[in-house]
Amino acid sequence: VSKDDEHYGMVSIRTGKVIIPLKYRNLWDDRDPSFLTFDNKIDYYDDYGNLVRTENAPTYDD
Repeated sequence: VSKDDEHYGMVSIRTGKVIIPLKYRNLWDDRDPSFLTFDNKIDYYDDYGNLVRTENAPTYDD
């Protein structure tokens, strides 16, 4: 189990879009606020709610 796995415990990546709470955001990364989506994409937004970029979320083998 990597440290990144623990961060997934903060949000759901399988049940739609979830905002990462501010107090957990620095555990995820130090970049823009992000949304995890059920399709394993991470959408990064700026402070004004504009989509900055979309990346593939890291995946882990069970």
